[in-house]
Amino acid sequence: MPASARQPTGRPGSFLTPLTAGVVLALAGCLTSPDLPEAAVIEIVSGDDQIQGRGRTLHEPIVVRALDGAGFPIAGLRLRFSSLDHGTVVDPPSVTTDSLGQAAASWTLGLVAGTQTLTASVPARRGPSVEFTATARQGDFDIQIVFDTAVATEHRIAIRNAAERWTAVIVGDLPDQLFERGFLPAYHCQGVEELLIPPGGVVDDVRLGVRIERDPNLAYRLAHCSRRETEPSTLLAQWSVSAGLLDAVGADLEGWTTHLIGHLLGFGWGWGDRRRNAVRDEGLGADTHFPDPATVAAFDAAGGAAWTGSKVPVQNHGPRWLVDTHWRESVMSTEIMSPDFTEDLRLKPFRELSLSAITVQAMAAIGYEVDVNEADAYTLPTAGVAAEPAASRPRSRQWGDIEQRTVAIFDASGRVVSVTRRR
Repeated sequence: MPASARQPTGRPGSFLTPLTAGVVLALAGCLTSPDLPEAAVIEIVSGDDQIQGRGRTLHEPIVVRALDGAGFPIAGLRLRFSSLDHGTVVDPPSVTTDSLGQAAASWTLGLVAGTQTLTASVPARRGPSVEFTATARQGDFDIQIVFDTAVATEHRIAIRNAAERWTAVIVGDLPDQLFERGFLPAYHCQGVEELLIPPGGVVDDVRLGVRIERDPNLAYRLAHCSRRETEPSTLLAQWSVSAGLLDAVGADLEGWTTHLIGHLLGFGWGWGDRRRNAVRDEGLGADTHFPDPATVAAFDAAGGAAWTGSKVPVQNHGPRWLVDTHWRESVMSTEIMSPDFTEDLRLKPFRELSLSAITVQAMAAIGYEVDVNEADAYTLPTAGVAAEPAASRPRSRQWGDIEQRTVAIFDASGRVVSVTRRR
């Protein structure tokens, strides 16, 4: 949604007018009762350090808590939010703390890309304050993540960072999707409450529900729950993952989630006829490749000019859930969209992998507006581009699509033992 479409909203009885640079967001007439204790501390509860497009509302509200000198919450204390960033809107701009001493508001970022700040303080009193920080990105592409309450804070941060890695390289806004009658997840997304949309709800641009997997025998599931009629088609998606697997992945969680979100956005499954000689059609060992000219040029620039096979090489051997939808492991093992599992079905060290211009151009080929300058610097491993591997005779036909439900199964030690796709 264009930033220009967002307008500040006043409330009856207030003197607020549409904001200009330097105007403080406050209701000066709403003063705190003098009978309340002085706040010794105003602290951040949640909502700090978010990233969002300039002129857009942060996904999570900002929440603060007021405490007295003994560390007890202060209820009924009027707090205000203020910012000097041009175009900032806070709703409501002044809030009374609840029984837990907490106050919450939504923050719509100002119109200039970069770091922005918002201060919570007590009006008409000298006392403590606290400052929130957010980053306004230049691009307008947005992935809205709705978390299950059971997802731990540290996991939320890593998953959010992974989504923002994609919003750095995909920059073009997609048309808002209006759900006039609302949306109730069904079929393989049934019960994913995070993707419920009330009548009249709008999604801009992609909404991802992340939840803790309820089935103790499953490691994770990926699914599309609703798609656009035009490319790029991803609209609503879900990822259910076991809490144990999130803990086990540890420092690699951000990178692995970046990989998974790439698939949900269309990498691999969304290529269609742009991919040639797919294993699902030709069998294992086929000369599977992605010949999009811009993607090939990025491959060559990364050291792939010496590659003697068809370009860009796509995975053509191994388990069926890895073929056709990843870059070829023998050539691009250090790229983030190469197969995510090793031969013994363990996750790669994702913090060492790069989101390259090759992948960014592949996303552009399926309809995304991208900024290649935001891609990671990347050079193909020398061993991978020495020569075309000897062709292997197709042995069997493989079937399955990433766009259907993907289910990973793991053993008691937490090792993924198989991944299947079901309709």
